[in-house]
Amino acid sequence: MTNISSSEAFLILGKWKENRAQLQISFAGEGKFAGTPAVIMDTSPNDETVRTSIVASGQTAEWRCSFRGASFEYGEPAESALFPEFAEGKWSSYLFVKMPDDKTVLFAERFVAEDSGDM
Repeated sequence: MTNISSSEAFLILGKWKENRAQLQISFAGEGKFAGTPAVIMDTSPNDETVRTSIVASGQTAEWRCSFRGASFEYGEPAESALFPEFAEGKWSSYLFVKMPDDKTVLFAERFVAEDSGDM
């Protein structure tokens, strides 16, 4: 994993928004991560905010968060399999956001196989 700046993190988040990337957002709590499928709806690098569509309690919901004062780490499973599930080929990249209150948010981009067009 590599420490990156806020501007680099927002470039990644912006790319995921443009591509409508299939993400898993996980929130750290009591040493464990609980995750939900998500799509980034909007980013604001100037305000350092992100707005996502998530699934909460089986319903689609909006989650908005300020990352002002947060630190960021980016990685790809081939570089460092932080969790065993990252080594299984399900994820293509991930972004850790450590909030000023020491809470952690993990964005994991799901690996999507390209359609080869073979029949």
